[in-house]
Amino acid sequence: MQLDSLTVALRQRNNWEAIDLGVAMVRAHWKRLMLGWLTLFVPVTLLISAVLYAHPFLASLVVWWLKPMFDRVPLFMLSRAAFGEMPGIGETMKSLLPVWRRNLLMDLTVRRLNMARSFDMPVRDLEGLRGKAARKRLKDLHPRTRGSGVWLTLACVNFELVVSFSLVALIFWLMPQHANLLTPADLFRPDRSGWLEALLN
Repeated sequence: MQLDSLTVALRQRNNWEAIDLGVAMVRAHWKRLMLGWLTLFVPVTLLISAVLYAHPFLASLVVWWLKPMFDRVPLFMLSRAAFGEMPGIGETMKSLLPVWRRNLLMDLTVRRLNMARSFDMPVRDLEGLRGKAARKRLKDLHPRTRGSGVWLTLACVNFELVVSFSLVALIFWLMPQHANLLTPADLFRPDRSGWLEALLN
């Protein structure tokens, strides 16, 4: 990749400008990013749901735990889009295999609950740093920028929760009142029916 092919202005940005640039890039390429993400997410989620059919809560927990695997798809695609080369789905998956081999196990174990995981991921995945070199690079970056990455993660988690609760509320809002198929109290019963568990997942 050549610096002269960059599609973004190469200049020093403060933390919030950098986040804004990332959001703008996602807005510009959201269709391709969503398609790439869904290409991996849907088959994996269906497989996990089929294997753990009798345990729908566990299925949703496993899917949530695998988020670092899914997150790499938009990261890789945006890293190439910055240089004007939006990759196809096949190229993305092929390019991510070595990255998954190098980093996925650690991201699903030791680093899984790290609130700065999305901030640290580009250092390991895009810069290709490992071990002492990665730790030194992150040690240099963290004092000035880690907090912004954590705040972005918290904002996105809250946005996900709002969207999830809104979708559940929408179901109740659109349900005919005389149908009596489901009440809000049913969501909190320990013996929920299988179709309700699948709907919540």
